[in-house]
Amino acid sequence: MNLINLFKAANHAKRFARGAGKGKYVQGFANDLTKQFKRNLKSMEGESVWGRVLPDIALGGGLSAAFTEGDWQDRGMAALGGSLGGIAGGYGARGLTGVTGPTGIMMAEMGGGVAGDMVGQVVADQAIRARHGGTTPWEQDQVLYEQHLKNAAINEFLQSNGLA
Repeated sequence: MNLINLFKAANHAKRFARGAGKGKYVQGFANDLTKQFKRNLKSMEGESVWGRVLPDIALGGGLSAAFTEGDWQDRGMAALGGSLGGIAGGYGARGLTGVTGPTGIMMAEMGGGVAGDMVGQVVADQAIRARHGGTTPWEQDQVLYEQHLKNAAINEFLQSNGLA
């Protein structure tokens, strides 16, 4: 009996591989995922959007802007990246999982929001680097600080050995 099941499994694998080469199964999976995502987002229709979006704007965007060095444009890019990433991540996790209970909703929103915030911050950092010629203002400050420490160590060594 096991040998017959093995041949059946091999035959199914062969048919799957033939169909996957044509993109049939990948396209079917993408269509199913899109339908599930739409259905799960429809279940959120009666909820307050602001209750889902404000934490991402205040925490993701606000904290990113507060702790980003640079001018107001750098802070704005960081806030936009953190906010949009958090919103997209929260709704994305909720749409993919389809959770309905309050604990599941909170976990999907928070987990997706944090993951999306991280991705949004990476994108914002790249935009800030592009604006400043390859480094962020924080990275520029770190280079200056390391140079200062190096010079201080050299001066201390020279003074302690009577060479300065």
